Amino acid sequence: MEYFTREAQHLGEEIMTNFRNSSFTLCGCGALGSILLDDLVRMGAGTQGILIVDDDTVEEVNVSTQIFFRDQHGIKKTIAAQDLIYRTSGITPEVLHRRITSKNARLLDEFPLILECFDAGRKGESSPKRLVYETVNSFKRKIDCLHLGMSPDGYGEAVWQEHYTPPTDLEEDDPCEIAVGRILIHAIVNLAVLSLIEYYRTGLKISYSVTSKDLIPSVIKVT
Repeated sequence: MEYFTREAQHLGEEIMTNFRNSSFTLCGCGALGSILLDDLVRMGAGTQGILIVDDDTVEEVNVSTQIFFRDQHGIKKTIAAQDLIYRTSGITPEVLHRRITSKNARLLDEFPLILECFDAGRKGESSPKRLVYETVNSFKRKIDCLHLGMSPDGYGEAVWQEHYTPPTDLEEDDPCEIAVGRILIHAIVNLAVLSLIEYYRTGLKISYSVTSKDLIPSVIKVT
């Protein structure tokens, strides 16, 4: 517990206990996903199990907006993240280096919480965000899902499944390449963490949005 003493002083022992007892699936280990994963693990979350799902590899350009290092260039993001999380916390996440499709999406039901951080996709492709949304709705057992996303126009959100509308018009631009990409990425992740703290504290699901124009968060809905 010494590793998390300051978090415990800030959040309280009840939240820390809930974090320690948590398990989750992370869908997408890019800018939003990798930073969210790092934050949660450093707060004591995920000790009961983590599954990282991603089909990408680390590129040099990722170093500026993600948790990876230059010497990890060319490594699968799932493996690179697994190594970093073990070095940080002693947790060895499960990994699935595979593109999520309608044929394998049911593999996402391992843990009771999904953190969906996939890109919206490219034009002409099916959106992985929509696929996760539809798959969660089809599960027989209750699985909660928090969707994180951002768009090239500087809009970002952290929205629970019950409040979420999956993207229909896919963007060709990479949201992480906008001028304030890193600032907006951290703003979205911070709102997701705040929402998860309240979720573990009271069970409430608070969905947020934010824009790069002013970085002032707005509450979309609470259930």
